[in-house]
Amino acid sequence: MALITPTQVIDIAFTNKNTDKYLVKPAFVEIAELNFVQPSIGADLYNEILNDKATNTPWSSSPVIYDVITCSADSTSALQNNYIQMHSANNYSTIAVYFEYLAAPVPAILPTPPGFDGVCQVDLSLTPTPTAIELCNGLASAINGSPFGLGSAVSDGVNKVTITRPGNANAPYNKFTLMNSMLSYSTFSDFNVTAGSNIITCSANSFIKVGDFVSGADIPLREDGTDSCRGFNTVLTVDVPGAVTSITISGTPTVTNVVSNVLFQRPNGKLVNSYIRDYLAFCVRFEMIPDMAYNSTSQGLVESSGEFSLPVDAKTLGFMRTETYKKSETYLRKMKDFLKENSISYPLYCDDNAGGVSKLNGIILY
Repeated sequence: MALITPTQVIDIAFTNKNTDKYLVKPAFVEIAELNFVQPSIGADLYNEILNDKATNTPWSSSPVIYDVITCSADSTSALQNNYIQMHSANNYSTIAVYFEYLAAPVPAILPTPPGFDGVCQVDLSLTPTPTAIELCNGLASAINGSPFGLGSAVSDGVNKVTITRPGNANAPYNKFTLMNSMLSYSTFSDFNVTAGSNIITCSANSFIKVGDFVSGADIPLREDGTDSCRGFNTVLTVDVPGAVTSITISGTPTVTNVVSNVLFQRPNGKLVNSYIRDYLAFCVRFEMIPDMAYNSTSQGLVESSGEFSLPVDAKTLGFMRTETYKKSETYLRKMKDFLKENSISYPLYCDDNAGGVSKLNGIILY
């Protein structure tokens, strides 16, 4: 199982995001992993990561965040063409969820406002002066039927809509202040972080384990201490394995947040997602460059050429490979620093500089 996808290679290592993903052949990815990644982290750790991939081992778990919209009756149709700003996962799309009460001949479509990527209509043409219940039901139906992935919504049949927020999306809010008298917001999540305490509480969670890396806006990056090279924040203890409701972490939060957005990652997931993938992307590009410049045909090896482009010469090609290699080396140093700082989390890591010995190209340097 490859540790990186063609799309990820293009997004990370190429300037032109429209580069043909077919150029990222599976063989290049495998060669880059075997030539660069495996020697850098050791065969044992590399094989363990591959085994995790092959068995679809979950590597990360972020909390679900819920947004509750409390609705009041709109007896004067004041919400007409006003909208809530909502987002899809990772804020990829910004959507105007607008209220439409007119029915002739069919509810009108609001033009997409500036700065937005689309609109989602709350059709209240059959109830132009909706009660709180009707407003809730219409809003929940619109969100659930949206093609933009705005999350799932449930109406309580009284006056509240609970929305399961898409991953890493910003909270919804009223775009116009006059909406505030009819739509109000609250948020809740699974994790409660307290300033000065390294204890985090949550609803029963089956993912969290001792040794997981912990990160988030309310969580310090590194464990407590004064050493600049101290390890990253990890889970030290859990109360009930498999049904965790309280954990202690190695770093002490400095803020209090009862709806904290906390990410938990297994050590292999943290290593791959935050370090190996960036390094590997440039290693794959390094392997790709010669093949991008030359093609094998029935007539032999030929230079690639487009209608409005000229092939580079061998000197330029060599320069491009050298620059790509230098960039990969930057990410390699970053990865090795992380592994050394968090050596307890990676007992299988083979440090080729351990004990002050460096092995370079078959030469042992002291």
